[in-house]
Amino acid sequence: MTNDGVPARGAERPLPGTADTVAAILLMVVSVVVTGLASFFGAISVMVTAPCAPNTCDLASIELGTALVVGWVWLPCIAGVAAGIVLLVRRRRAWWPPVVAIAGVLVIVFVGVHLISSSVGV
Repeated sequence: MTNDGVPARGAERPLPGTADTVAAILLMVVSVVVTGLASFFGAISVMVTAPCAPNTCDLASIELGTALVVGWVWLPCIAGVAAGIVLLVRRRRAWWPPVVAIAGVLVIVFVGVHLISSSVGV
């Protein structure tokens, strides 16, 4: 610390505590589990389209919604876990990337399921 209250270059930051590390690891595991369940839910949500005929449903929206919920839902999870690991290695607070990832997964699932269900009987 310099005389004017500004931290000196190279000054060490306080390390995150054990609680942050445990929370980050648990949230990363929860993120992967939530994403797996969301992907499974997306795979079975296609059953909503069982009564569809090509002239009564928007097949492009169904395909896009299914791709979102089954495949793209893994992108925020992978990014959140990777960011969390990087922050843990750098000894920074790492609980927030998995939380953001879970929120991203839920948004993608909502959008995908909405696309699937709104394209039935168009």
